[in-house]
Amino acid sequence: MHRLIYLSQTTRPMSSLETGRLIAKAQARNAKAGLTGMLVLLQSRFLQVLEGPENALAQCYGRIQQDKRHSHMQLLQSTPITQRAFPDWKMSLFHPEQLPEQAKDAALSIDALIPMNSPDRGDDPEVRAVVRQFLASFKRMAAA
Repeated sequence: MHRLIYLSQTTRPMSSLETGRLIAKAQARNAKAGLTGMLVLLQSRFLQVLEGPENALAQCYGRIQQDKRHSHMQLLQSTPITQRAFPDWKMSLFHPEQLPEQAKDAALSIDALIPMNSPDRGDDPEVRAVVRQFLASFKRMAAA
């Protein structure tokens, strides 16, 4: 099993409907490939943690790199793992209540990630640290 963590920026604003479609499509594709993880969308920036079989991760990351919604890709981590930090798919954004119904159950509010020991940050201390650093990098938010 393997883990990838990357950062990217959106190339344009995304509507709630488009974000909902992204979540639904990612859930279906990731489930088929045996991938789990989390995606944080905050102020036009993505932080994603993907976990699963190394081959499936490489294919998924390759698709993401070709996706026109992403720019300024930065791979933060690519490492073998013994257990998943996110055994279930999660997505976090500021207003998940604005998503279409089919995507609401997979999303939680950024506010749920902010508490220091939030279980929504993942089960691995290194992953939690990356999520904390990402959230703290936004000036308008309190240090996470």
